[in-house]
Amino acid sequence: MRRYGVEVDGQRHVIDVLEVSSREFRVTVGDRHFDVTLSAAEDLPEAVISPDMAEASEGTNPLSAARFRPAAPETLPSLVPAAPPPIAPSPLRPVRGTISAPMPGTIVSVDASPGDRVSAGQVLLKLEAMKMVNAIKSPRDGAIAAIPVQVGQSVTYGQVLVAFVEE
Repeated sequence: MRRYGVEVDGQRHVIDVLEVSSREFRVTVGDRHFDVTLSAAEDLPEAVISPDMAEASEGTNPLSAARFRPAAPETLPSLVPAAPPPIAPSPLRPVRGTISAPMPGTIVSVDASPGDRVSAGQVLLKLEAMKMVNAIKSPRDGAIAAIPVQVGQSVTYGQVLVAFVEE
């Protein structure tokens, strides 16, 4: 159910809309209930605003937008791109001590063993998913504590593939 607060002629109303099916809704306004069937829907394009203004003609409203003249470009402040917001840590990135499966698939090779020292970017194992073989690489330098998967094993999204020794 979706609740909307609207104001009509200075009066506040609460409207509850319950989707019964993709085309049928039960709408409640105050203590009145309505069954609504969607007969058509379309996305309307946003209005296109062009920098050209039409000349005012005789008899037009003096407050009409047709009399508006935009500011000269040289009088406008320069546009300076804003710094992009900082990138939040992705929930899909492995945590410091483990590497998790980025998608469901089947392990087709294991190229490291527990106790091995690995470098960032080194291929640790390969995961076949959707008919593609994906190289799972080490995100950092370190030593491997465990690889709890083996060749031929099916894995699910988020399943731990490699655990690092905490240093």
